[in-house]
Amino acid sequence: MWAAGGLNSTGRLAVAAERLDYDRSAGRVEARGNVVISRGDDEVRADYVRGNLKTGDVDAYGSVVLRRGTATWTGDRVHYNFNTKEADCDRFKLDLAPYQLTGDSPQRLSTNRVYQLNDVTVTTCSNKLPNCHYQVFARRLEAVPGAYFEARGATAYYLGVPVMYVPYWYRNLRD
Repeated sequence: MWAAGGLNSTGRLAVAAERLDYDRSAGRVEARGNVVISRGDDEVRADYVRGNLKTGDVDAYGSVVLRRGTATWTGDRVHYNFNTKEADCDRFKLDLAPYQLTGDSPQRLSTNRVYQLNDVTVTTCSNKLPNCHYQVFARRLEAVPGAYFEARGATAYYLGVPVMYVPYWYRNLRD
């Protein structure tokens, strides 16, 4: 296991991997095999990561897990900036207990913990997606953990059968 770190204005990024190439002067890192890059409560795990420790940008590929506080994203690819806390990803699963979310379209996480999601499924069913009893599918969903979900073009499903369509759906998560 190899490790490296880079200093910048927001703190130290820690990097660990089975194979690590690090250019200290440029801040560039390329890591393979059980890669873990972290700072504070933010952590990216993947099979392969390349990035810049000075700018905080990382591109992670293969079995990616992104943890930000209590939220956990899993997927195949993510671009994440540890300084701005912004992320872009493709297909994903997101655990925001008690909610499970999944989607296949490009997604964006922003610095203020607002999640902009496209073609997303949401459920609180104890079964893991896609085997849940009930769910809501939305073309667009804005989620603020601990505050609200706001969806456009939402369809509620029970046992895989659509039971209701609403053009706008709002769920207060503070209650």
